[in-house]
Amino acid sequence: MRTILYLFVFMVIAGLGAVPALAQDKPADNMQVVREKARANKKLVVAETMGMTESEAKVFWPVYEAYQKELVKLNDRILKAIQEIPSRSA
Repeated sequence: MRTILYLFVFMVIAGLGAVPALAQDKPADNMQVVREKARANKKLVVAETMGMTESEAKVFWPVYEAYQKELVKLNDRILKAIQEIPSRSA
C-alpha cells in the first residue's frame, strides 16, 4: 500500500513539473495535455491498486474506459456551462 502511495505522489509531482515546460504553448493545449496526463496517472493508480488477474483486467478495462469517456463528456459540459456564466450576466 505504501508503494502505491509513493507511486501516486511521484506521478502527481511529475505531472505538475511538466506544466511550466508547456507554458509556451496555447493555454487550451496545455490544459488538454494536463488532463490527458492526469487520466493516464489515474489509470496507473487504478491498475496498481486493483491488482487484477489478466482475465479480470480483460473485463474491467473496457468498462472503465467507457465510464471515463462518459465522465469526460459530463465534465466538458460542466466546464462549458461555467464558462458561459459571465456572458449570461452581461
